[in-house]
Amino acid sequence: MAADSRLLTVGSTVDLREVDLPSHLYHYTSIENLALILKSQALRFSALNTVDDATEGLTADLSSIGQWFLVSCWSDDATESIPLWHMYSSQMKGVRIRMLAFPFEDSAYQKNGEYLFNDGFRTKDGPLDFYMGYPKGKLVPIQYVTEKPEIHLFKQHMIDGKQFWDFRPEDIGKFKDTAWSFQREWRYRVFLVPKELRVFDRQPFTSETQVKETLERLFSRTKGLLRYYDMPIAESALDQMQVLTGPRCGDAELEIIEALRQKHGRSFEVESSHLKLRK
Repeated sequence: MAADSRLLTVGSTVDLREVDLPSHLYHYTSIENLALILKSQALRFSALNTVDDATEGLTADLSSIGQWFLVSCWSDDATESIPLWHMYSSQMKGVRIRMLAFPFEDSAYQKNGEYLFNDGFRTKDGPLDFYMGYPKGKLVPIQYVTEKPEIHLFKQHMIDGKQFWDFRPEDIGKFKDTAWSFQREWRYRVFLVPKELRVFDRQPFTSETQVKETLERLFSRTKGLLRYYDMPIAESALDQMQVLTGPRCGDAELEIIEALRQKHGRSFEVESSHLKLRK
């Protein structure tokens, strides 16, 4: 996908049915994080209110809903990016990981069109009083806009002449300012729903005031409860992974990466950066 194909003016949208999903995606990170990925055999999804763009997760319903939405951020650009090396790998001595799209062990996460809730959500500390939700479009391209559209977590509709509000999380975490367009970002997404909020399925909200009061109460109660979730990676995806070493990596970094590969019994390919930087 060309970088400027997602540069949009306010109010415009991309029809995701016309966007081809990439076969591979790329993630710039540190060697330390590579070690954690291999040890945990998982990719970390982080809350939107912890990512680098401070405007992420803002909605018209609440000032920020980012703590309920978790993402893993990747790029579709196969060409090495000097800005991404600088931003996400210490002194350009990190790695760029290439993985198949949808490398996850969770079979429910293999299909991009499903929308479902998982009521058995657990962390390493035990079960939480949340449902994990998989939105339509688990993997989406970021849409770069000159001004972010107003996003409502709950949207109004009519049933038998009465007004109701539905929970609609599809637009959360999909828009960024055009200043970030160099990232050519794609995101895996999940969202967390406090179980108390699922009452709207049986008894839909009937006023905007009821929506706002309920969201504010639950947001306050769950603040800071969960900042990340580690999504298990399939064994085959780990072995098909490719690791590109940063342009300032030397023999020491290469030795560490090789030691990690041997320690965890992996056969992924390791290549060196094609960028030639003056030492």
